[in-house]
Amino acid sequence: MKQIETTYPEGSEVIVTLAEIYMAKGKMEVAKNLIVKGLSTKDIMEVTGLEEKEINKIKKQVLH
Repeated sequence: MKQIETTYPEGSEVIVTLAEIYMAKGKMEVAKNLIVKGLSTKDIMEVTGLEEKEINKIKKQVLH
């Protein structure tokens, strides 16, 4: 990422945004797996850093 920022300074914001999107998607995927495994919302919050509201939304998608 540093190399991209140095080479294309105008694109560094886009790269950071894309990285954030992929990290968020990764957290959501982990949350889905933990929901399937039966972990509590509190435990999922601790592991992923997601808020309860986000986890409940994912639960509705996974369990319905």
